[in-house]
Amino acid sequence: MQISRRNLSNLLMASIALMAIIEWSISPAMAQTEKIPRGGTLKMIYAEPPQLNPVLGGGPGS
Repeated sequence: MQISRRNLSNLLMASIALMAIIEWSISPAMAQTEKIPRGGTLKMIYAEPPQLNPVLGGGPGS
């Protein structure tokens, strides 16, 4: 059985496409293996919400 140039070309293109699909499907899985750093300090800014009623403000002189 002889393989013609046309069949050889189709086989080569199919092999390249298969390798590209495999590489594409493996890359997201490899990205998930990266280590996430643990620890550290959480810094938050807290501002009291403004009071709409000045009587409830409770500041000096009220």
